[in-house]
Amino acid sequence: MKINRENTLKKIDDINKYLLERTEKEKKEGKYSIDPKLNKTKKLFIILFSLGFILVLIGLLFLIPTSIIYVGITENSLPKWYRPLSWIFFGVTSIGVLIGSFFLSKYFKHKTVMKESLFKNVDLNEILPSIFEDFNLNFEVTEENHLSYNVVETAKAMFNNQDNLEIYLNDNKTIILTDKDTESKFVIYPLSIKVNKKLDNENAIVIFGTPKNAKRQIILGGQQNKLTDGYLLNTIVSSKFSLKAVDVTNIDENKIKDLNEFIEINQLETKQYGFVFDSYQEKENIWIRTSNKLFDVSKTPDLVRVVLAHSLMLVSLINKVDELVR
Repeated sequence: MKINRENTLKKIDDINKYLLERTEKEKKEGKYSIDPKLNKTKKLFIILFSLGFILVLIGLLFLIPTSIIYVGITENSLPKWYRPLSWIFFGVTSIGVLIGSFFLSKYFKHKTVMKESLFKNVDLNEILPSIFEDFNLNFEVTEENHLSYNVVETAKAMFNNQDNLEIYLNDNKTIILTDKDTESKFVIYPLSIKVNKKLDNENAIVIFGTPKNAKRQIILGGQQNKLTDGYLLNTIVSSKFSLKAVDVTNIDENKIKDLNEFIEINQLETKQYGFVFDSYQEKENIWIRTSNKLFDVSKTPDLVRVVLAHSLMLVSLINKVDELVR
């Protein structure tokens, strides 16, 4: 499987443009409506913003004459036009703030509807299969468990201090990527992780891969995010990928160079991932930090980026590492 980063990013941009245009059209047709609770919250925010701005203006109007009186000039000595003009200025500004707040509310409402529409009304089953076909990958979403072991328990085994972690599946659905070139299969599960029972969730996906030529344990390290920093087992905490933990004994230097070039070309050193490559029983487990946003595995464009921008590169990276130790 050959991955061209520019083509991949262009495809992602094309998908997002298509989704935005389609959602915009469907919104105009009245297919989507904003959440009433969210609408009330935004209206309350706009009202409070307007009142706050008006109070500031009132304060300024009283501050100016007070300052003048303080320096020895009485309020009566102010020009006759000052007070009516100040109130006119106050009235015009207040009306301007209210009108601006109205349009600001409309803008935020539009953005909210667009975001809700994208995150709740996009069916990846409609979009992703054809995309992965271009990369000679078969894409499938299923509710079946394709592993003979418990996904959550296996994911927990990838971390230290398991008692402090709460890990659970985000969705019962599963993504299966099959590389038609190498016949390698990668089963993707979305997870949510809580540390010390905090309110914040750290979303992640775990890829259970079965590459054709896994022969030894391989560990690659990547920078960890603050929520799970230091919890991932056998991970080099670094801002860049590292081959320090890889057994490179008797491996062709050209293969190592090729892998490093692949990482550099695809800018993988800028990503924040945690990896546990474990070839035991011919499985490779990869933990990937995505974002703090909850996502539905079947209905969110966030996953389009996760699967396309991340998984494609990672599947190719796995194959590169596989070539390294072959």
